[in-house]
Amino acid sequence: MANKYTSIENLMKDSVKVYDGMVAVWPQYGTEEEVNFDCATFNGEKVYSSNNGTLAFIIDGTLYVTPSTRNARRVLDEENFVEKYFYVPFSNWDFPKRERYIWQELRTRADQSHYEEFLEDCADYCDKHGIGALDQSILNNAFEIPRSGVKITHLGDEKTVFPIITSDLLDWYAEDMLGSYCTKNGLVVFITRDGKTYVTGDKILDILREAGFREKRILVPFSNGEKILDPDLASKWEQVRK
Repeated sequence: MANKYTSIENLMKDSVKVYDGMVAVWPQYGTEEEVNFDCATFNGEKVYSSNNGTLAFIIDGTLYVTPSTRNARRVLDEENFVEKYFYVPFSNWDFPKRERYIWQELRTRADQSHYEEFLEDCADYCDKHGIGALDQSILNNAFEIPRSGVKITHLGDEKTVFPIITSDLLDWYAEDMLGSYCTKNGLVVFITRDGKTYVTGDKILDILREAGFREKRILVPFSNGEKILDPDLASKWEQVRK
């Protein structure tokens, strides 16, 4: 479940409280050390700082740390927190030793929040640029390139094919790729409103154009006779090709 906060109290509950004697683990160095931070520096101010996708905020003289999401930042802004520069614990691959599993759960939920925010941004962009949704029946007859990629072999070489959009950030590249397609040797690759990459036969071309999709120069997976190595994925692709 993604992180959804409506108040600073909600955010505090889904944050790790920093306390005297708290130990941080640095796995990349194989070391541990106490987290040292003096909240008195800010004299009761409501402040926050961020680094590498992690937020630290101070309220009532106590430091809290949580994964950064758009929703978390919105709560801090609505509560009139001021952004300032200070050290952000657990933002450089370190993690709290005693609260390790709590921290991992918070980061997992934050990842889901980032993905949901990405989907919202994609939908807004596509609505503004006339890129329509495709019926689920169309997608059921196409092969989705999974986020983990598809291992293939071709002329003795092995490599992995990934989706066209690989991040959960709607940057200029993702915007350019949304609602695009390319065709080669009877196959079509296309990127839907939610940023997913599909491959199918070229009978879909009229449907894509009617939905506002635009043709671009994109690599078309499997269009040169590449073979999928994973048996389950290979079976799915064969079903699409029939």
